[in-house]
Amino acid sequence: DLLVFVSNQVAQAIERKRAEQAVGESQRQLATLMSNLPGMAYRCRCDRFWTMELVSEGCQELTGYAPAELLGNAVIAYDDVVHPDDRERLHRRVEEALPLDQPYEFTYRIVTAAGALKWVWERGRGVFGPDGELLALEGFIADVTTTREAAEALRTSEERYRLALQATQEIMYDWDIVRGLIVWNPAVTRVLGWPPEEFGDTLEAWGNLIHPDDAARVGVELDAAVASGEMFTSEYRFRRKSGEWALLLDRGLILRDERGDAVRMVGAMTDLTARKALEHQLQQAQRLEAVGQLAGGIAHDFNNLLTAMLVSTELAQRALPADHPAQDELATIHRTSERAAELTQGLLAYARKQVLESADLDLNEVVRGALPLLRRMIPEHIDIEFTGEEAIGRVRGDRGQLTQILVNLCVNARDAMPSGGSITIRTEDLWISPGAPAAPDGVGPGRFILLTVADTGTGISPHDLPHVFEPFFTTKAVGEGTGLGLAVAYGVVRQHNGTVEVDSRAGAGTTFRIYLPTSQEAAAASSPLPQVPSPEGGPETILVVEDEPEVRATLVQILTGLGYLVLSAANGQEALQVLKQNDARVDLVLTDVVMPRMGGRELFEAVRERPDAPLFLFSSGYAEAFVNAQLPPGSHAAFISKPYGIDELARKVREVLARRR
Repeated sequence: DLLVFVSNQVAQAIERKRAEQAVGESQRQLATLMSNLPGMAYRCRCDRFWTMELVSEGCQELTGYAPAELLGNAVIAYDDVVHPDDRERLHRRVEEALPLDQPYEFTYRIVTAAGALKWVWERGRGVFGPDGELLALEGFIADVTTTREAAEALRTSEERYRLALQATQEIMYDWDIVRGLIVWNPAVTRVLGWPPEEFGDTLEAWGNLIHPDDAARVGVELDAAVASGEMFTSEYRFRRKSGEWALLLDRGLILRDERGDAVRMVGAMTDLTARKALEHQLQQAQRLEAVGQLAGGIAHDFNNLLTAMLVSTELAQRALPADHPAQDELATIHRTSERAAELTQGLLAYARKQVLESADLDLNEVVRGALPLLRRMIPEHIDIEFTGEEAIGRVRGDRGQLTQILVNLCVNARDAMPSGGSITIRTEDLWISPGAPAAPDGVGPGRFILLTVADTGTGISPHDLPHVFEPFFTTKAVGEGTGLGLAVAYGVVRQHNGTVEVDSRAGAGTTFRIYLPTSQEAAAASSPLPQVPSPEGGPETILVVEDEPEVRATLVQILTGLGYLVLSAANGQEALQVLKQNDARVDLVLTDVVMPRMGGRELFEAVRERPDAPLFLFSSGYAEAFVNAQLPPGSHAAFISKPYGIDELARKVREVLARRR
């Protein structure tokens, strides 16, 4: 029996030893596991302080406090480590889970020993005794700061992206090629007017709104891009909700799967409608300006030739008896030359190179003064109505040229209404504020007088409308018009620093709107011209400066015939030599404006300060240089436009010479 007893005791001791070793090994393994976990395992009381009874070594890395500092609240209670704003919620979350015997989870902030803020995730549950009493809380706390910050950054990025999609004027889209669905941003409504529920989310709905003339081309471009490309780029017309056509630039990036199949396309559409309209206006203005430069140059050269033709014809007429057989032919030449002169004046008007006799004018008075003339030109089956806004501002302009605008526009309207109709002329005071969206090209900001001429005629086709202001463009039959009427009106308006725009549709009439800036201040009253004597000559000396030999010779002949002593030079430099070498005083210099080596303006500047400086009479068939020169007041300079006749020249010379008296 003793032996059995001893054997049992030894066996029990061995078993206890093995059990102790197993427990020790388990504890060692648990300790190793807890120390290697990236966080803190704990056992704590369920009290106000979360008093720690057991914490793992990860406590140091997580909170900055050593385990011994937290155990039993030796240095700090874990509740004080929790961020003050999160403490109440943590207690509430644990209290809600315990009665249900469920684990609790919560993400909250802690403040480390170094004062840093960390986000932590905690999961735990209550430990209950045999009688159901709560013994402790056990759980695990992990640092999720990096994950939380990444999630917050992602959320912020997504929010910014969402706001950008909502705010941008670009139409953004995401096309799921596999499912065939398209997601659009809100710009679809802002730019095109389509509510999302009406716009559709399929490729077919998008394709149905492309202009019929563009649809086939866009389809081919899209198929090619999806088949083998990385980018889809196309420019096409797209129907707005209003029915108008927008011009869109569509650019999309195609995404492919590992097999190379297109699965998605993300892109943006830019509304080019307004930009293209501005580009068209700029191109039109540049084209008209280029044509104007050409027209002005042609007119200048022709006016020099016509001056010689007109004056030579008049000299021949005066030299022959009135009943000479050649008089009829000379009269025909003279009339034809005058008609050619009218055409060149039209070209100069278009090119904005006429000399204006400007004054402050009431546009209502100008229109009322022109109405009798207009009514004589317009047949009775066409009504002319004028409505003028009272007390409008004044414009700085040439009365004759402004009347010419009315005449040309009304004649154009008359020709568009062979079966009758009406012409309506209106004036109104208009203020255009800075950045006004409805302001026409080249207008504003400021105060303007708007002159409108509208008719009920046949209208102008879209094909012809861009060309109506070009010289010699006409839709009339050969021989029925010069094509200069609207070109002249355009040039005069531009020379008055104004702008003209036209609206028309075939069969629906035409409306011209002319914007003229108001004069900022009244011009000083011009002194009356002295009494102009008869065009006979006098004893004065005149220096003719002209680079065209025929014109120079003709002028010398005319002025000599009128009794003047006449000298001549081919340009400004020669004129200076003549003035230097000639002992006799030169009373008047009749000079062309544009000449090689030295022009008329430069000649004027060279001699104007001399005590015996002569008077100047400028003459040119291309008056831009004179207009731009803006000679100072008191210079006694005058201007005569080529071509001119003998009597006109004689009167002008006497008029200028009389100013010195």
